[in-house]
Amino acid sequence: MKKTFVIHPIKLAVSIATAVITLVLSISAIRMDRWVQGIIFAVISAVFFALTPIFGSTVTLSAEGVRRRFLGFLTRSLTWDEILEVGVAGTKVLKKAGSDRTGEMYIYFSPYRLDDQTRFEMMLKWPPRDQLYMLYTHNRLKYVSIHADRRIEKYNVGKLRIDNKSMK
Repeated sequence: MKKTFVIHPIKLAVSIATAVITLVLSISAIRMDRWVQGIIFAVISAVFFALTPIFGSTVTLSAEGVRRRFLGFLTRSLTWDEILEVGVAGTKVLKKAGSDRTGEMYIYFSPYRLDDQTRFEMMLKWPPRDQLYMLYTHNRLKYVSIHADRRIEKYNVGKLRIDNKSMK
């Protein structure tokens, strides 16, 4: 049984909408002989189109492992034997001590084991290039726990509980 998820559907939609709108503005500005504004809008459009592979790739979980694809092309694949750590991590790492604010949380699949310092560095440089990841939701984590027969690590997740009871 396999399941496919978009890495971050909301950010994908915002990126595409922004890219298309600024592209239309760029074309309109150039047609009105406003070249500087047209070039500025074109650059903004290009930046947001460049974000679509980051947020719009799909991650497929199956009994064999985890695969990331963009526009149907395989960009990264790890078998469950190659995945040494599965975890949930929050992106807000620079915060007041004792704060439960986590920022956005992601589920990651790492080909190597991480310690707290390495997880901190990974979240500072988010998104990681050498790992697979997707936005955290309870349903996604439930599906991961079906295939990942190992402990799911936590980093900067506030009050999130990950155990057999929370996965039902």
